[in-house]
Amino acid sequence: MALGEPIKLRLSLEKELIYQAEAQARGKPLGTYLRERLEVQDDLADELATIRRAIERVPASSSEATSGADLGVLLEVLLLVRLVAGPQKMQMVQQELQRIGLSIWDGTGSKGK
Repeated sequence: MALGEPIKLRLSLEKELIYQAEAQARGKPLGTYLRERLEVQDDLADELATIRRAIERVPASSSEATSGADLGVLLEVLLLVRLVAGPQKMQMVQQELQRIGLSIWDGTGSKGK
């Protein structure tokens, strides 16, 4: 991939120091590190848009059939969010779901807690 002309941008001193330390820890120049971060963010945005479109196709009513592919996407998103959120935040969310009377998916096929 050919690269275009360098782009100048200003960062706060705090952010510059943070990014510089992260770049050094990876053995990369700051510009390369920032470019790769932007590319990863673009890829992530594309993935999220794909997931969002898949979720929008899922039937709103539980009486409508959900395809295996749609269910797979929903479960993947659920598991990824649980992984990122961690157990404390997950517990808070589950307690809120229980408070409003919704069941919690627990992976066993039962209605949850």
